[in-house]
Amino acid sequence: MFKRHIIKLIVGIFLTVVIITGCAFGVPQRHTNTVPVADSTTDPALNLKTPANLQLLKNTEGSSVWAMGVLVTLKLQSKDAGGAYAIFEDYIRPGIGTPLHVHSSEEEFWYVLDGEINWYVGNKEFQAKKGDFINTPRGVPHRFKNTSSKPARMFLGYSPGGFEQWFLDVGKPVKNIKEPPPKVTSDDIQKAIKVAKSYGVEFIK
Repeated sequence: MFKRHIIKLIVGIFLTVVIITGCAFGVPQRHTNTVPVADSTTDPALNLKTPANLQLLKNTEGSSVWAMGVLVTLKLQSKDAGGAYAIFEDYIRPGIGTPLHVHSSEEEFWYVLDGEINWYVGNKEFQAKKGDFINTPRGVPHRFKNTSSKPARMFLGYSPGGFEQWFLDVGKPVKNIKEPPPKVTSDDIQKAIKVAKSYGVEFIK
């Protein structure tokens, strides 16, 4: 009799454990969702506020100037990016380019949007076409020139930003994008060289 009670007790305990763990007769155990649900009122990552300077620029929008024969359209100035970088677009007519120069403070990148451009970086020359990209490190002399018979467009950027202000300092307002750029005079060149030095950029003769 005593053994029967012991056996019943053991069997009862076993069945109770099996049922509690959810494994009785192959029934899967139900798990509660332990992943916390984010609360937008307390989670700073979900505090979606629109920055005051957020804006969408259309294809032709931005501050545009003629700088040394190149049509420069500033898409993002560093003052609107916490100084981290600046983005702009160049429209380069045939035969137009930049003189050899070197940056002491910023990295620069070039990306061809349309046309063909000759890139000169250090002691290397590249025949860049639509979709081509290159980074020009600070301290490395570089320049570019449109040697083709058609206009070219490039997407460029500086990091950190700041030198984009040079274009506004030396550039001339764009009255009509379809008109030829104003003639670059010797005074324009001297001013460009002088102002560039104040930004840590040296033009190399």
